[in-house]
Amino acid sequence: MKNIVCILLFFCFLSCQKEDNLTSTIHYEHLYSVENDPTDTVKKRVYAIYEKYGIPVYFNDTVGRVFVKEDIRGDSVYQYETLDLAWGFTSTSGIQFRYEYLENREEQLLALDLIENYLKSTPKVLYPFNFFVVKSANIVDAAGNIDSYGDGKQYSILFRTLLLINDGNLSPHLPETLKCEMVKHKISNYPVELAAFYNKSKSVWYGMLFRQLDAEFYEYFTYPYSKEYGFDMALGYGAWYEMGYIPLQAVSIPENFFSSSFFKDDWSNRSHFTEEGLEKFRTVMRQKIGAWGFISPGTMTPSTTEADLDAYVEKMLSMSKTDFEALWGTSPLVMEKYNILFDILVNKLEMEL
Repeated sequence: MKNIVCILLFFCFLSCQKEDNLTSTIHYEHLYSVENDPTDTVKKRVYAIYEKYGIPVYFNDTVGRVFVKEDIRGDSVYQYETLDLAWGFTSTSGIQFRYEYLENREEQLLALDLIENYLKSTPKVLYPFNFFVVKSANIVDAAGNIDSYGDGKQYSILFRTLLLINDGNLSPHLPETLKCEMVKHKISNYPVELAAFYNKSKSVWYGMLFRQLDAEFYEYFTYPYSKEYGFDMALGYGAWYEMGYIPLQAVSIPENFFSSSFFKDDWSNRSHFTEEGLEKFRTVMRQKIGAWGFISPGTMTPSTTEADLDAYVEKMLSMSKTDFEALWGTSPLVMEKYNILFDILVNKLEMEL
């Protein structure tokens, strides 16, 4: 019995030794790393971005290879790794992507300029895992139907990859657009808080004319209020209206002045007002539209909740909370919606605003 036990222990010892000596025959060769090539302007630039920001940029969906084995002739056999844009964390979308690669070097360098502008102006929490730049992209569904991808947009935020479609006309404002889109992409991971934001303004308020929500919406923009805003027609012809020579509409602020660019410095109609009067005009406008929790000027409320979210994200990324409160602090509903998003961005995503 003692001999049997010794034999068993001996074989156990041998098996443990063999297990210790086992090594993997598959070698992962830093699939997503980027190698420098000082002789190639594009590759050199890609490497500089990777070295500084840690983000790979690809112009081809084949990104690396894995050694599998040696064949009977002793040649190495590799498995090539490609970007699968249909892949998610738990499943695939059931479609296949086909690309037309971007081969024009000037356009590649332009894309790299925009990517670097994005990375250097954006917190790391908004970095994608990688960028993939193509000339065009198509999708093929399970039935074999082919359709263009992107709906005319120059970007698409996927599970790990930020896809850029450079059709030769990339917008110089793309970094700012991507930043807003990435913020919204991150916010979507907090559905409870996002629903609370959407529910602050009633669903029936969206896609409506402001005068449908408030019959007296334009009350404070007619004469004599228009005179207080330094409106040139009111200042020039107010007396004629008072004498009955011209109608009220001639000295009141036209409805078409209430455009989406009303709060911007390049608003085309600002020359009709004195600087002091324009600020009074804008203050009243904020009070009027802020009553429903909206911050987008115009004759209509935002068409959708997503359009409303777009406006808030754009403002939050362009000004501090102090500056926002100085403009909208007297509108409780606006500040409630702002604070919901502020909590997500600052406290959960640890962004600085």
